Amino acid sequence: LLKDSWGGNSKTCLVATVTPSMTSLTETISTLKFAQRAKQIKNTAVLNEDTCGSIAALQAEISRLKSELESSTLVRLLPVSESNDPLKGATISALRNQYSKLNNEIKALKDVTNKRASQVQSLKRKLQQETMMRKVKE
Repeated sequence: LLKDSWGGNSKTCLVATVTPSMTSLTETISTLKFAQRAKQIKNTAVLNEDTCGSIAALQAEISRLKSELESSTLVRLLPVSESNDPLKGATISALRNQYSKLNNEIKALKDVTNKRASQVQSLKRKLQQETMMRKVKE
């Protein structure tokens, strides 16, 4: 039961505070038994996701979508009303729709990239804190 509560991808520290006083003997014994059981719990932390690779992939996707967007900017400049051919008008309209969708995808990917970058920064800070805590313990 205790292992399930303390499981997961985190490090847990328990400080058992005891007293040599005879008036608190039962609490001291209970605390020491609990600490002994907790000491025997062994967990291995596993990295949830590889954030470094996914950020690079998202940035590559953003650059690909930007190049597609730049290649279709000429279509945006052509007004539909100038074309007398209904086929050309439909093509331009379809390209405008595609342009709008690509623009929305770029915005969404930028948001995801920013979130992932902030997660990476947070993980780096936690790693630095853990490293410092290990050095202090040594």
